[in-house]
Amino acid sequence: QRDAHQELQDDFDESLRDLEQRLTAVEGVGSKDYLTECANRASLDFYITAICRKAQIETKCYSVAMLDLDDFKGVNDVWGHQVGDRALGELVRTLKREFPTRAFIGRYGGDEFVIVATMSGEELTRRIDRLIRMLRKSKVRMRDGEADITLSVSAGVTQIGDKDDLERVIARADQALYEAKSQGKGRVIESRKDAA
Repeated sequence: QRDAHQELQDDFDESLRDLEQRLTAVEGVGSKDYLTECANRASLDFYITAICRKAQIETKCYSVAMLDLDDFKGVNDVWGHQVGDRALGELVRTLKREFPTRAFIGRYGGDEFVIVATMSGEELTRRIDRLIRMLRKSKVRMRDGEADITLSVSAGVTQIGDKDDLERVIARADQALYEAKSQGKGRVIESRKDAA
């Protein structure tokens, strides 16, 4: 029985090492979104899938936030796509400043971004709430000689459970994001693990 236990422990250690190597590889070159230079969708999907596996074999807390820029279509329509691209870049720089460690940031598509963080859903929600308040106080230069704009984001957060997979996690985070937007935008809502 002791040998069987040791075998299980060895398998666990090997699985963890394999996951760590794969996650490190995903964070490397060739997995970036060309515009914002954060992780692209394929890398993001792989990363969340791997983190869901880690959550099954570790006791650490992992959480996911999905966020997007409020009224981004209006920015593109009024200011043009170059300015819209600049707004996306500013959002990513702000995210990287707010989450320099313990987080993986990727572009889900369009103006939607995902943060995968090694922290509880509650802590990630607090951090994003602070980020939202910080964005309200900052201005983004749109074009020389013209008014700057303030960026606003809405976000949905969920903590990864030990039975979760990519689809469940994204569905819960997306639903929480939808609720945040329907409650007036510029806010973060945390979903419970069993909500989906």
